[in-house]
Amino acid sequence: PLAAAESERFTVRLDKGRKGKLRTPIDPVTLEVGPAGVRADCVLGAWNWEHPAEEVRPGDRVRAVNGEARPQLILRALEGRGVLSIDFERPTLDAAGLQRL
Repeated sequence: PLAAAESERFTVRLDKGRKGKLRTPIDPVTLEVGPAGVRADCVLGAWNWEHPAEEVRPGDRVRAVNGEARPQLILRALEGRGVLSIDFERPTLDAAGLQRL
């Protein structure tokens, strides 16, 4: 597990509406955004476009969705509709202890 000084946390609020798609590969085991990153043609891609300083990147890990931290319920919530409050964690150091950019 990462120590507090080795990661940063941030929250993304999205309204998927009735047809909004996340279309972002989230690993079902690690809950990390996959190496392909966030697609531009989805609600999370729109978030990244509107918030470039707070963009979601490959390797960011979902910690909770709408306050729910259990992995199975996180995955279910990400597939659902409506408003999502997604808490992410981003490592600031890599496995060797070097600063990530």
